[in-house]
Amino acid sequence: GIELKGPVLAVDAVEKEGEKPELLLFTVLEITKESVNLALREKGHGNLVKIGRVIKVKEIPISGTGKVNYRALRDDQII
Repeated sequence: GIELKGPVLAVDAVEKEGEKPELLLFTVLEITKESVNLALREKGHGNLVKIGRVIKVKEIPISGTGKVNYRALRDDQII
């Protein structure tokens, strides 16, 4: 199989004025929004926890402290 280094996904929320926040799933995996939302429902999460978009990335950026660098993720994408 393929060996993955570092995180394979990160979830972030984007708020647009006058709208409810949209959950974004950034991932290096081939995965669909429908399959993620189905898995969330099967684990008992309600409709409040629903991925709005899946964004495929080459890698999940990591900060100097070893955490996901969400600013770099957002800056690399048109959100």
